[in-house]
Amino acid sequence: MSENKRFQNYFLLFVILFFLFSYFSKLYFQLGHIDEVNYLSDSLLLFEGILPASKHAPSGLTTWIGTIYLGLDYIFNLFFLEKLNIFGVMKNFDFVIYKNYKDLTNIKLTLIIFNSLLLLYFIFKDNEKSFLLLFLFAYTSFFLIIFTLSGKPFFTASLFAALALLIKEQNRRLAFIFFGLALAEKWEFIVLISYFFFNQDKKTDRILFFLPFLIFFASAPWFLISIIQNLKIQFNFILQSNNLSGSFVENYSTIFSLIMYIFLLLFIPIIKNIRIKIISLILVLLIIIFLVNIQGFYLRWFLPFFLMICFEFSKNKFTKNYFFQLGILALITINLIIFNLSKFTSDLEILKKEKNSNYENILSTGLLKEELNFNKYVDIQHPYINKKNIKNINFFNDKNAPLAFSEAGNLEKLYLRRYEYLIRYDKNNIKKNKFIRYGTGLNSDEVYWCNKLKKENLLILYKNNSKNCNEIN
Repeated sequence: MSENKRFQNYFLLFVILFFLFSYFSKLYFQLGHIDEVNYLSDSLLLFEGILPASKHAPSGLTTWIGTIYLGLDYIFNLFFLEKLNIFGVMKNFDFVIYKNYKDLTNIKLTLIIFNSLLLLYFIFKDNEKSFLLLFLFAYTSFFLIIFTLSGKPFFTASLFAALALLIKEQNRRLAFIFFGLALAEKWEFIVLISYFFFNQDKKTDRILFFLPFLIFFASAPWFLISIIQNLKIQFNFILQSNNLSGSFVENYSTIFSLIMYIFLLLFIPIIKNIRIKIISLILVLLIIIFLVNIQGFYLRWFLPFFLMICFEFSKNKFTKNYFFQLGILALITINLIIFNLSKFTSDLEILKKEKNSNYENILSTGLLKEELNFNKYVDIQHPYINKKNIKNINFFNDKNAPLAFSEAGNLEKLYLRRYEYLIRYDKNNIKKNKFIRYGTGLNSDEVYWCNKLKKENLLILYKNNSKNCNEIN
């Protein structure tokens, strides 16, 4: 082995270890602070025989992995039962579910370990390392790293899709399986299907074409069980949000941009002309900038594009160059240094602020670890979210709203399950009451809780920011 190659391998090893350190060190952090608690709680719902709340995502294999961990935890705790009878067996279920609702980081740890293993497999399979390095550079960049190192399925989906792209010419069957697993994590990766629909000679693989969808529905059967409701949730953001509440021109520019985004990503893989392909990629990037920065769409919806960029650039010979790869390794290192030097607030810090507050009631988001009292929260929310047809009544603001999908769409019932376990088995004597704030769905925002509770005794807390009811607009 040449000295250059040996140095490059040591540099890569250092970068991977640095990446894994960054990943594991953020165990108690919710990067982005959107839906992580709900995604992790889905494994507990599935363990109890309830459909996951994020079934629309659909977060397939990662949910199963968390549930498998819970099953092993349950079996381990069976050995410590005083009496092995039906009551004891059922109480053991409660104990395992409660302790993992209390602290969700063990479930999150299974996701981190699984993604780390997938990354190591990626390293092993990419002999030239060009795709791997570009992938790591993109996914450690300041605008994507919060998705990469979170407890949500975005990085898992990206890894599965990357592996599928990497091996699609050597092992098409396995590539289709990986692609199906990517779809089962985040189904928006469907826009990459053109890479797998065509062989090198552009002939359709008719038999294998169905394999990703079989894997998808086998890994995330809950998506198919209520497919209309799941699609309704996905498209509701577009059709019923502020993105389509502007002028006629704004509305149609948004719809047109989304259609162009989908069309171009389906079309780019089969373009042979390099100049047209580059122009198309630039056009997609401009569309994403418009949709995210102006129309308020989530950047995480467009992760397939960033993966496509990495894959397309990795085809160029210059990405195999020794000095180019050293430069990319250096840039990844800089990305990770910037990330580790950035200030993030952990859930343990937020929990400490909640406990040390002078207020009787705390309004905050759900944390990975909870220690406050949720009795009042459940007492108020349980009757509210269980009202007949409450979801559709709230959505249409009409007591005679249609009944269809009201029960299937009541995700708040599933979110509340965690706090039902906490109030049942918590033994602490903490008097402070905590209430969970949600920005969407049934009413649970700042205004709602300020009207429900005594305003002078309510602290509204979000990471490093805090205010009271008199300070909200």
